Amino acid sequence: MKKVSLIAFMMVMASLLLLLGGCAGRETARTESEETESVPVEVHRVSRGDISSATTLTGTVEAALQVDVVPKVGGKVSEVTVEVGDRVQKGQVLVRLDSREIRAQLKQALANLAAAQAGGRQSYVRHEDAKKNLERMEQLFEEGAISQQQLDAARLQYEVARPELAEAQVKQAKAAVEMARVQLENTVIEAPASGLVAFRYVDPGEMAAPGVPVVTIVDIDTVKVVCYLTERDINRVKVGQEVQVKVAAVSENPFTGKITVIGPAADPRRKSYPIEISIPNPDHILKPGMFAKVILPSETRKDVLWVPQEAILEEGNKETVFVVEEGQALVREIMVGISDGKKAEVVRGLQEGEEVVVKGQHRLHHGISVTVQGGDR
Repeated sequence: MKKVSLIAFMMVMASLLLLLGGCAGRETARTESEETESVPVEVHRVSRGDISSATTLTGTVEAALQVDVVPKVGGKVSEVTVEVGDRVQKGQVLVRLDSREIRAQLKQALANLAAAQAGGRQSYVRHEDAKKNLERMEQLFEEGAISQQQLDAARLQYEVARPELAEAQVKQAKAAVEMARVQLENTVIEAPASGLVAFRYVDPGEMAAPGVPVVTIVDIDTVKVVCYLTERDINRVKVGQEVQVKVAAVSENPFTGKITVIGPAADPRRKSYPIEISIPNPDHILKPGMFAKVILPSETRKDVLWVPQEAILEEGNKETVFVVEEGQALVREIMVGISDGKKAEVVRGLQEGEEVVVKGQHRLHHGISVTVQGGDR
């Protein structure tokens, strides 16, 4: 019985050894196959060209014109003729205020003017009568027919009857009428400029106050981007210079704008200089408040070796690329010059015509086999 058990045990052990040996063989074969398998990559042939390094600034899109429309007089809103988004023309009526009280004031001022003018005519008549009386009294005094006291009384009556006071009252009444008319005109609030209604702050029945906006109008046919430059960069730009502006919320492609304003003094809070960039916006796709990136070229180098920025890998304080030679990817340390964000100047480490990996490089190590499947060759 013991002999049979020993034979069975030996047969089981032999089967396990054969099974483990087969698995090890397959694993070794798989590992060798993986080591000899090529990694597909795309390459770029190192070439020469011009590179402009760039400074990227951040800013905000603003309307070229923004006007807060404020009433000159207070009053109850009787009508609002526009809605947000409406296009308005300069001089178009936006809001009307209740004008009944001011119309009554105008009528009162007109009545006062009429009374002052009537008083002025009477004053002129009295003045003429007093003048004739004074002349008669002077003649009588010379003849000795009246006393000095009577003559003085006639002179005083003449002075009192002078029409200057009445004329001043007429002028004052005319000024009151003009004031009332202006106040009446101010109850009709018109657009001071053409553009789009961005905000509407009042509705009929509400009270409008002097100096408090009732409507905001913007002109976004052209927009501007405001950003700030350091003292190192401010003298590298000039009015009229074209720059590229990226607004990610609208398009991946940059917009072309022109520098229209360069601040002559630094902003005291930012310690940097403001500039404004004007961008045509005929389709109104750029909206005030959108985030923008402005790309300013700061240095240009001509006829230099360059590689795509994505080809460069950083290893600690070193910059490297993978160069394809005879089907293998070889690590090469390089020295990089200026960059525009897409292309980087190569100062040392590469020769014109060599091929560097631009896609698939993160799967590589030195000496691995590769298969070039595309790219710029």
